[in-house]
Amino acid sequence: MIFPPYLRKGDFVAAISPSGCVEETALSSGVELLKSWDLKVKIGKHALIKSGRFAGTSSQRLADLQSALDDPKIKAIFCNRGGFGISHLLDCIDWSGFSKNPKWIIGYSDITALHFAAQQQGVASIHAMMTAALGKEEALTSLPLLRSFIFGTNAEWSFPITKNDHPLNTRGQIIGGNLSLITHLIGTKDFTLPKGNLLFIEEVGEPMYKIDRMLWQLKRAGVFENLSGLLLGYFTNISEQKDYSDSLEELILDLVAEYNLPVFFGFPSGHEFPHFPVIMGAQAEIKVIENIAYISFKK
Repeated sequence: MIFPPYLRKGDFVAAISPSGCVEETALSSGVELLKSWDLKVKIGKHALIKSGRFAGTSSQRLADLQSALDDPKIKAIFCNRGGFGISHLLDCIDWSGFSKNPKWIIGYSDITALHFAAQQQGVASIHAMMTAALGKEEALTSLPLLRSFIFGTNAEWSFPITKNDHPLNTRGQIIGGNLSLITHLIGTKDFTLPKGNLLFIEEVGEPMYKIDRMLWQLKRAGVFENLSGLLLGYFTNISEQKDYSDSLEELILDLVAEYNLPVFFGFPSGHEFPHFPVIMGAQAEIKVIENIAYISFKK
């Protein structure tokens, strides 16, 4: 897997809205944060357009994404927010310029699909906070890690494991992101799952029965069979849990029990803070020492 060049002070980065529309104040706050890191920010031409729930029409959003992918001066692409819409663009992207000049793609949630597409090009990307969140007070504790990841000064962090974990040391290429987007990609050209992967999943705003159904779809599609580990990020604002006698943790552990997988809950990434960065497509290694999991990301 290719790691794009890490950023340096003075580099150009793009701030684009390939999915949902973004508020100007939120975008401005995030852009100012990136500028404070001595980065030069090129805002997409259509970044603030609103077309229903989307940041412009599909052609407008594609134009900004394609321009950022093609521009050799752009060293990283910050997606402004998620929502929905990136799936409209995937089959229209020309990856030739990106392949010649790989750059970091940064985002999460709906951007999960773009991470999978980038990995099909053999290029790693970063699951992390998007531009609209960078200026939030809640983001302060996560910003130093994100900065260290994109500038290449650090690529590891740690998190406490819980009593529901199967705390075994493990390693593998890390893939995944938002559960809804992963299940949406199954059966498309952008979804592949080689043996030995670490799968990371997170979700927001879904009822328990839909999460149950999506997890069963992953199981029936053979996704859990050859994993080297399962990483559970935030499952935020989950409704209708009262309809289940088991907790979400118990449901997941029961679902994957036959595979004897290392399972890690409390992975600090997803739709809450702190939101720690994950290099998607990297070789990740997890070592457990006294109920603390240490994870590192390498080429």
